[in-house]
Amino acid sequence: MMQRVVLAWFGCLMVTLPVVATAQAAITERVAKVIDFSQFPMAEGAEKVNHAVLASQSYTAKGTVEQITADIQKRLQTAGWQALPSAMVTPAYANSTYQKQGFHVNLTVMPGSEAGTVGVNLINFGDVPLSSLPLPDGFQETFASPAMRMAAGDAAVDDVQAAMQQALVADGWTPYGETAGSFFVKRGTVQLRVSVMSSPAQGKTIMQLSTVQLSADLPAPADAIGLQYSDVTQRLSFESPQPAEAVFAFYRETLGNAGWKPTTDQPIAIQYRKALIFRNDAQELVEVEIAGSDDKPRVTVKYMSAAAVEAENHKVQAMAAKAKDEAAKPAAAIVIQTPPGAKVVRASDKSVEFSIASGKARASVAQWLKDYQDQKWAVTTNIAEPIAGDYTFEKGNQRLHVTYTDPGFIPASITISTTGAEELVIRKD
Repeated sequence: MMQRVVLAWFGCLMVTLPVVATAQAAITERVAKVIDFSQFPMAEGAEKVNHAVLASQSYTAKGTVEQITADIQKRLQTAGWQALPSAMVTPAYANSTYQKQGFHVNLTVMPGSEAGTVGVNLINFGDVPLSSLPLPDGFQETFASPAMRMAAGDAAVDDVQAAMQQALVADGWTPYGETAGSFFVKRGTVQLRVSVMSSPAQGKTIMQLSTVQLSADLPAPADAIGLQYSDVTQRLSFESPQPAEAVFAFYRETLGNAGWKPTTDQPIAIQYRKALIFRNDAQELVEVEIAGSDDKPRVTVKYMSAAAVEAENHKVQAMAAKAKDEAAKPAAAIVIQTPPGAKVVRASDKSVEFSIASGKARASVAQWLKDYQDQKWAVTTNIAEPIAGDYTFEKGNQRLHVTYTDPGFIPASITISTTGAEELVIRKD
């Protein structure tokens, strides 16, 4: 396997990449064969799931920190993961790291917000050894673990950031966003965070490197502005200096080279947005959505696994079946009692208007309020004045809207209507 040295210069600062043979970046299929947290069994007592994607898992479980940690450790070890000796387990906090086939995953467990519960977080750091990453010229390593590598040197913060980014890009990493004091780069489905800061107390510049496995491989144009990626939602967002057509062209080419195919020839227009959906042979989905003007359009790219697509399809089908069943049912009837002294002015199966003596509308509606509340209807009062009122009555899928006007010098008017499938039946006795 070919070895190489890459030198990146920025002013007088040099970053030398160690002479190592680096494998191709991990792809999600290979990662899933090692561990897939969207499918990994949760601890006994798991209840509230915050998220579960390929690269991480977070949930609440009933039990103690020690019990849940032991449960998950056993599950990991059964799956072939080896615990590293740095584990720490106390009643108030547990942290442990495990390795398998070059990958490292971290487990943290701590007491939850409710008594008798704990919060569980599992995350995959990926399979890029931090020791293989470059250090700026003159920097010395001060700390190393599977999750983090730190080094200190004398070069200025800006020079270190620029030289590191240039060296990493030369080694196949792609810029992938930034925050104050840090920048991100991506290679395949591994994200690297580089944080550089000044430490006046030490008189040194401190650099920190950390990696994390991503659940999706979502590319971004080199000129993306304000790029942000969330692995929990598997969503990428940024602004582009290019018009929408150029952004769609980028994704057609980039995703196309990776085996993705658009499902339509042209983007689908939805109000102020345009969207283009891509699928691959594995039945995964990527949606590219662009909103705003061509001056600086806002781009959102979302990934869905085959399992997530199937689950969404089942959900849509279930909703459609429910709607069909509801439509097939005979319309329910809601009986409307005519207020004493009121006359029906006009009526249909969806609306009825009553006329009643001046000054009587509010009291008549108040009686309705009591009757419907006794029947377990939820009542929302929007307006309740002597001259006008507006109310909403709800019970299950049934919904009534009641209004009245009573100016005081002409007969009052009361209207009750429904927008659902139910029909209104007027009772006069």
